[in-house]
Amino acid sequence: MRWADIGGKKALIFDELPAFLFVSTDGTFRMSKLYLDGEWDRSIYGLTVNGEMDGLVTYTASKYALSKNDEVFK
Repeated sequence: MRWADIGGKKALIFDELPAFLFVSTDGTFRMSKLYLDGEWDRSIYGLTVNGEMDGLVTYTASKYALSKNDEVFK
């Protein structure tokens, strides 16, 4: 993984697709995105992430009880 400048914009370049990627653009969850295996999961409204050195990263997510294909997500 490395940072690059592409067309005057910052980009994070991955050699492999991340299994779990959390991006916050302003430090609030409202403006954050969670990508699981490369797909943005828009049904999550709460997230807790736990990690330890030499251990697995685990997370607990609160999700809406809707299909990701529901009209509310389009």
